[in-house]
Amino acid sequence: MLDRLLDVVPPAASRPGEVDDPRHAGLPGQLGHLPHRPGQRCQVHPVHALKRAGQRLDAAEVALDDLHFGRQRGAHRIGGERPHLRRARDRTRSAILSAAATLLGRDYQAKLAEIANAAGVGRTTLHRYFPDRATLIKAAVEDSIAAIEASVADAAIDQGPALDAMRRLVAAMVAVGDRLVFLFGDPRVLAEHGPDGGTPPDDPVIALIERGQAEGVFDPRLTPQWIQRVLWALVYTGHTEGELSGVPRHGIVDTVVETLHNGIARS
Repeated sequence: MLDRLLDVVPPAASRPGEVDDPRHAGLPGQLGHLPHRPGQRCQVHPVHALKRAGQRLDAAEVALDDLHFGRQRGAHRIGGERPHLRRARDRTRSAILSAAATLLGRDYQAKLAEIANAAGVGRTTLHRYFPDRATLIKAAVEDSIAAIEASVADAAIDQGPALDAMRRLVAAMVAVGDRLVFLFGDPRVLAEHGPDGGTPPDDPVIALIERGQAEGVFDPRLTPQWIQRVLWALVYTGHTEGELSGVPRHGIVDTVVETLHNGIARS
């Protein structure tokens, strides 16, 4: 890997009239090769040095990303991208989206550099996946909705008694609490980047609430939509309180379930 990287970003060779300056040993690329005339001390302005160093480091990052994902210019493989490279790309994309949801949920004005740092990638890599902020936020919204839907599906809330299923649902939602905070914490997120349309007719949460009302465990005087909104609000509050006070996840689930049940149980 290192040999291939050096082929892509080689150190510049000394040219006539230039000498290696030991003061810049270890800096990338051509910083170690500066113009020099006999009898003249070799100097470089610090701003220029930093700018040139940043350019070389950016080039190295791009080259590493190309090599990591097997996307070197001119490289073509029969049958398309290799599976392990696709998995690596998917992991990187998921890390960026997860970091975006977490940071933007706390601060909608979080900078892209902060998101890249939280995801463990460089800003250049982030821009290769998402060219601008709007594209990143829209993708994070779609990914968060999919994560919530997957977590609810894994809870199998269509099985067993309604109260047990509601507890599994709360645990599933608390597990993706950062995604809920991102989606519902700032109204601009869904207003500017959310999908069109209302609640789908086959919403499994609404179906669970209606089943609980039919079983006589949830108050039928409350609409399923109202109970669902109360549920979202409690999970949102529980996740936020857990982050502030350090309450463990199982403690949040117990508190949310107890509060919800006391509020919606049939008297």
